[in-house]
Amino acid sequence: MIWMIVIGLLLIIIACFMVLRIGVRVEYSEDGLRVLFYAGPIKIKVYPSSKKSVKRKKKKPKAPKEPEDRIKKGGPVTKVREILSVFSYVSEKLKRKITIQQLTLYYLAAGKDAAHTALAFGVSSAAAGLILPVLENNFIIKNKDVRTAVSFTEKESSVYLKARLSIAMRVIPYIVIVFGYRYKQMQSKQKA
Repeated sequence: MIWMIVIGLLLIIIACFMVLRIGVRVEYSEDGLRVLFYAGPIKIKVYPSSKKSVKRKKKKPKAPKEPEDRIKKGGPVTKVREILSVFSYVSEKLKRKITIQQLTLYYLAAGKDAAHTALAFGVSSAAAGLILPVLENNFIIKNKDVRTAVSFTEKESSVYLKARLSIAMRVIPYIVIVFGYRYKQMQSKQKA
């Protein structure tokens, strides 16, 4: 009798695992960036952290450094290409599995020079027209609102972004297994 209860509880836990969605909500506005992670009813504020900042002691002002004219050296391009190939493989397998519940993007082109502002508006409108079909092809987008506008009275351009993305919890083990397997294959090829 007890083993039936244990099996029943395990089946309920597995069923909850199969339907639970995890996600992230990102908002960028004049107040700054906010990132919120959620899994079912649980919400965790990721950025800005809710911890109070510790008061720091005042440091003595240092002598100003000379600006560096040289470009910092990066890592080899081959490693980036290999990692991107793994990501592209995983994203190909996850096509249409990630859901964007809400995508709101407002871009206001502004500036001192009217010609520069008009060009920025044209570029942003073209970019929105190019990127949106790619997003719609790769993700399920339920609610989208993408707008561009121009203002010749404002001094600075501004962007407002709000996005809510989620994925079914049952897909996460698949991502970990496939990505880990491909990454191990890539590492073994490098050693050989």
